[in-house]
Amino acid sequence: MGSYNGNTLDGIYLSLEFKAIRKVLRSLPKRFSTKATAIEEAKDINAMCIDELVESLQTFEINLDETKRSKIKREKNIFYK
Repeated sequence: MGSYNGNTLDGIYLSLEFKAIRKVLRSLPKRFSTKATAIEEAKDINAMCIDELVESLQTFEINLDETKRSKIKREKNIFYK
């Protein structure tokens, strides 16, 4: 039987995490396409952990929702003027 050291297990874990990150990025709704592209281009997704990805996507979603609410509010103000 071969012996496994921590480096081998770390490599396997990083490979699985990389695959999970790629899968998440591919499965996002269209409204996340700009963010997914930015993450792939600007960040080293080989070194990224899934927690970082989730945090980044949650922040983006919050900002997206706030922008949408702000736009609706401006449209209502224009309508009532």
